[in-house]
Amino acid sequence: MKTLAPDKIRQKKELLDSLLEELSEECRHTTDLIAKLHARRSGKIKRSDILSELCASIVHLHAHTRDLPDLIYDEYDEEE
Repeated sequence: MKTLAPDKIRQKKELLDSLLEELSEECRHTTDLIAKLHARRSGKIKRSDILSELCASIVHLHAHTRDLPDLIYDEYDEEE
């Protein structure tokens, strides 16, 4: 295992914390959209509008989680 300088470790932890916060926000947004989709009773909001926004949210979630496992594994390595 290679050892990182304290600044690099701090930067990686800050990046991980930031990505996790953004992931949390996007997950809330996604679940809100799903709830809207299920609760849609009025004709004011079209199903297609909700689905298109949900699709964008899913793509955003995918982008945010692409490198997240590596950052999490790196933090595990640093703690050992």
